[in-house]
Amino acid sequence: MSAETPPAPTTARLDGLPDEITAQEIAGARGVSVATVRNWMMKLPGWPDSVGKRGKALLYPNTAVAQVLADNEAGRIDTSGLGDDPAELVTLPTIAERTGLPQGTVSAYPALYGPASNDPFPAGDSLGRRRVGDVAAWLSRRTTLGGIRPVAAATGKSATPAASKTKITEGDIDINGIQEETGLGREAAKSLLRRPELAAMSTGKVGRNRIWPRAALLAELKKLGYNVRSEKPARLTAAERAWLSEPRSASELAEHYSVTIGAITHRLQRAREAGAQVPESVDPTATVKKYDPAEFDGFWKR
Repeated sequence: MSAETPPAPTTARLDGLPDEITAQEIAGARGVSVATVRNWMMKLPGWPDSVGKRGKALLYPNTAVAQVLADNEAGRIDTSGLGDDPAELVTLPTIAERTGLPQGTVSAYPALYGPASNDPFPAGDSLGRRRVGDVAAWLSRRTTLGGIRPVAAATGKSATPAASKTKITEGDIDINGIQEETGLGREAAKSLLRRPELAAMSTGKVGRNRIWPRAALLAELKKLGYNVRSEKPARLTAAERAWLSEPRSASELAEHYSVTIGAITHRLQRAREAGAQVPESVDPTATVKKYDPAEFDGFWKR
């Protein structure tokens, strides 16, 4: 892919696939992990129900999947502020300032998307400057749904070398600790930690696991909306205590989250199909299913 190649439309990326496609095929077409696709299945509104199986893999209608991805692709990075002269040379701080991206995120791009990546970040000159045209084209290929992920070099080593420690200290946290703090599964935690702003915070490795400064990372996860278990919970309001005081039906949950009942049931169904843990009715024998509101809230915010 050349430096100034524009992004292919989502529909074009799925055109070469069968009419009914698997999560693996979607992941391959979009350049993301299967875990990311499963996350889309649970979170993107309108994700289609499976229409059958191919072997053990569930199948989804190609056109419906393409439409959902296209509808949710509005998060493409705005490069209009980078400048009108494609030959202008800009530094990483200038790129961050002109695009509104966090400086830590932009600073991490050269390491995260190095020469071994499927889509390397444009190389800088001796002063670390890059052409506006190359940067704009590269950023235009990134979306909130994810893009081409970096791969390891041919040597098998990580594309982002880091220092090594012998043990995790009290001030450190690795992926195991992050799973404990957030309740995320292994693949979901890995996907989360690939975010450039989080990856850039890593301070090295202990054994095969990357580590992060515990307090700083948990604070960043909180900003991103993740519930951190070790954090002292905030005091509940009277309304919040009342809401949590008894099991809630799908209609009550829909009203609480300002969505339709269909959105609630489809989210549960997609999570089950993806093999994720879902809240169960507090009384399976009851005609109207009701759920523990605290448990359901944790599921809804995953």
